[in-house]
Amino acid sequence: MLHDLESFRAWFFASESMPTGVLRPAAVAPGPDDAWHILRIVEATPKSATDMLVLGSSRARADAVITTGKILREEPDVTVAFPDHARADLEAFRRDVLGENARPLPLPFVLTSGRGFDPGHRMIRDAGGAVVVTNDDGARRLGAQGLPDTITVVAVDEPDIREAVRVAREQFEVGTISIDAGPTAANALHDDPLLVDEVFLAVYEGSLAPDLLGPPFVSRRHLARRFVPASARAAVDEPSGPWTFQRFVHA
Repeated sequence: MLHDLESFRAWFFASESMPTGVLRPAAVAPGPDDAWHILRIVEATPKSATDMLVLGSSRARADAVITTGKILREEPDVTVAFPDHARADLEAFRRDVLGENARPLPLPFVLTSGRGFDPGHRMIRDAGGAVVVTNDDGARRLGAQGLPDTITVVAVDEPDIREAVRVAREQFEVGTISIDAGPTAANALHDDPLLVDEVFLAVYEGSLAPDLLGPPFVSRRHLARRFVPASARAAVDEPSGPWTFQRFVHA
């Protein structure tokens, strides 16, 4: 039911307009401790066409995507480009939300030490450039590497994901940011003061091998205390098994 963008959009975004802010999409599963855990990105991880729309809709709304050097090293094919099966619809959705003059794809902001940084990574190629947030040592490493003009390096005293959000907003006037970082980095955005404005939650409800569970997501208590549902909870049977999807906004 939710695999086409029209029905997905009518359900996921029906309750309100789409203001700017920090968006956190997350695919999780309950662990043996009943806490939500981020799904590890490996070949055996359950796949979901609806989850691809959830992630794609977050990127379609975003002026920028914040990720990390670790993500780029571990996932050579991760990209800000939209999935082929929904590309035309998500491109149209992006124009509706951001206007005809918006970048075709969000600009990546990469939080890194500079070690092992690949300026030719697919995400950077597809986006046509990137902003790298690092410290002075990282800036020197990257300077010695000889980066193309499409990559801008910003050195800050204490590079972390909260600082990357500040750089994007204050130095590049970014309105909406989609977070594509690992759980340890991304969970820091839920510390006070809370920097996450929306959570796009995809939950795999089927049985799962323990080695497919990654680090914990934020607690259910935190989500209930700091966010309110902005969509109904939808259950979708995918070829990989049962999933549920829901969008939350900062209370």
